[in-house]
Amino acid sequence: MFTLDTEVEIVADDIREQLDFESRVRPETPASQFLRAFVRQTEALGILVMRNGIVRQATNRPLSVEEFRGFSIADPMAPVVFINNVDSNSAQAFTLAHELAHIWVGRGGISDADPTLRSDDSEDVEEFCNRVAGEVLLPLRGSR
Repeated sequence: MFTLDTEVEIVADDIREQLDFESRVRPETPASQFLRAFVRQTEALGILVMRNGIVRQATNRPLSVEEFRGFSIADPMAPVVFINNVDSNSAQAFTLAHELAHIWVGRGGISDADPTLRSDDSEDVEEFCNRVAGEVLLPLRGSR
């Protein structure tokens, strides 16, 4: 497990390595194919990924991306990521990478939640997870 003191690149490299991005998941593939492969690889690690865009079974009650894009539960035995699939495929991929960063540091979270509901250090966690997600999907140092 990593902490917020770990370099962003180290966490991102580990996520990419665990997902075997280089041989199985290619960010340059079409967004829908990339997202499906990204979810499959995440689930192969034992992380449950759920995607939905409505409240319960009510198709007339879509989830709002303004309210949240996803969340994670960083339980060591049963980690879970939920992605709001009303969002675009590219945004869902970023949310998945962001939520994986939460799991890697052992601190679940909600993407784009109301800031008034956050704990004192959650801004640091969210910023860190955003940076890791960006590095997972588009590494600054090129392909690893």
